[in-house]
Amino acid sequence: MDNLILTLKLINKIGNGTILKIINNTTKLPSNEIELHELILEKASNDKKIKVPTIDEIKKANLNANNIILRSKQENIKYIDILDTEFPQMLKNISSPPTLLFYKGNYSCLVENNSIAIVGTRNPTQHGEKIAHRLGYLFSKEGYIITSGLALGCDKYAHQGCLDADGRTVAVLGTSLDKISPIQNEKLAEDILTKNGCIITENYIGEKTSRYSFVNRNRIQSGLSLGTIVVETDIKGGTMETAKFTLEQGKFLGVYNHHSKFLNENTTKGNQELINNLNAISLGNKDDIEKFKKYIKEINNENISTQIDFNF
Repeated sequence: MDNLILTLKLINKIGNGTILKIINNTTKLPSNEIELHELILEKASNDKKIKVPTIDEIKKANLNANNIILRSKQENIKYIDILDTEFPQMLKNISSPPTLLFYKGNYSCLVENNSIAIVGTRNPTQHGEKIAHRLGYLFSKEGYIITSGLALGCDKYAHQGCLDADGRTVAVLGTSLDKISPIQNEKLAEDILTKNGCIITENYIGEKTSRYSFVNRNRIQSGLSLGTIVVETDIKGGTMETAKFTLEQGKFLGVYNHHSKFLNENTTKGNQELINNLNAISLGNKDDIEKFKKYIKEINNENISTQIDFNF
């Protein structure tokens, strides 16, 4: 059956978790709407939380899925789902993996298992902007792919630092790819693609976004990466969510440790919370960075011999 995962997503009351339940331990995938209906009936017999759609609802969803894929191709947007052997293994390994991805650009960025997520607040200090750019630049020079969320602030500067080093960067969106958000970063998105990077999302063309879309985006940022570096963050917000996803996924979390003169800023209070209470790796000098690198090398079993000059 064409576009099985997207069809399931387009059926009312079937979310990502239910999709995983339906396809898990399924030895034969359905080839048509009737077989999909039978499969859902079978799964629902053992899980009352699964709502069974009618065959007409399945047919309508499949038609919509095919139309979305056609529109995506017209926008040069490609699609891959979790049933594909080329789906990123690092995302398959997290506790709540995405079941599909829409993307533009160089897909190999998602499967090389050599990414560092660099994230932070949309309203950083000028020092935070500098740190985000420098981290993106330096880790890119080491050969790492830089992953972030294309948001204003720290994300923007991390992406730009990577591009300035002629590196590859991945932007994970909480919106669909037909309309880049925020609009201020449209040129940055174009530059990412021009320089052999990739832009991805779970959202199909026309899908409505909510605050949960960005929460879901955050788990993908950390899921794709060997580790996450937080530049600046308040006590609450998307960056803290990404940090917690990182730890839940068993990844290493590095947090920039500011000089004392910055500690009264709201956008640095989350940093201290992560360092003091969640045992994040404090990053403040070259030795700290080398320790963080050592940890992530143990994950990907790669030997990167060059040294980062962490002098700000």
